[in-house]
Amino acid sequence: MGRRILVVDDDYLVLASLETMLRSNGFDPVTAESGVKALDILRKESFAVVLMDVIMRGLDGIDTLREIRNLSPETAVILISGYSEPERVLEALGNGAVDYIVKPCDEDEMVSRIEQAFRYRHSQSEE
Repeated sequence: MGRRILVVDDDYLVLASLETMLRSNGFDPVTAESGVKALDILRKESFAVVLMDVIMRGLDGIDTLREIRNLSPETAVILISGYSEPERVLEALGNGAVDYIVKPCDEDEMVSRIEQAFRYRHSQSEE
């Protein structure tokens, strides 16, 4: 799987920005503009890591996370949001997210946390 990552956000500009940033840091991003599209992709392909916005039209990030846990429990999911309400963070982590990043986030910090998720996923697959 290498450094392939599924990136999910319903804001095209944010999605394009994340895709560019990830490519420039050596990742191979695949993008989805909705939770439904992300689940369709995950039914066909495996990803070690998913980076996904929390607040999206239709199926939001928390509900999509729950579906990912059922569909692909080994996938490490990082949720990103412009909001840092403690209840939302706890809900995300309680539903199986490995991290919760508050936007805006420094590029180096985001890359570091994504790399941590890849290491976490790799360590889980060795058990």
